[in-house]
Amino acid sequence: MEKDEKNVPDFVIVPTMTPREVVSLLLDRFPAMRDLICPDEDSFNLPTCVYDSFATEVVRRVDDRDFFSAVVQFIDDVAESKDPHLRNVLVVCLLEGVAADPQVARRFSGAVGEAARGLLRDVERDFYHRVNT
Repeated sequence: MEKDEKNVPDFVIVPTMTPREVVSLLLDRFPAMRDLICPDEDSFNLPTCVYDSFATEVVRRVDDRDFFSAVVQFIDDVAESKDPHLRNVLVVCLLEGVAADPQVARRFSGAVGEAARGLLRDVERDFYHRVNT
């Protein structure tokens, strides 16, 4: 039996989302944005491009209260995810896009939950070299 125990793997496989799943999650939450941010089938394999486009729309529509609230909820939900691909597009695409405009970043910082707020502050500090108070 001792020999069999040595052949037992000492790791756990943790499934991660595919690029298509990362894009689909966004489109499931914001179906009206599909034609704007995901214009063709190839876009499903380019989550960073899709999330970058979404960030542009988020900044453009920051004064739309219903849209803003939906985005805040989406950011909070994704900030709680442990999936590395999903967190990557949140930080590198969506939050960096939001933080590009300091006023928009302040609005989101005051609206999102603590996990997302911490990520947004990190982006502002590390990417834009801004100190948050």
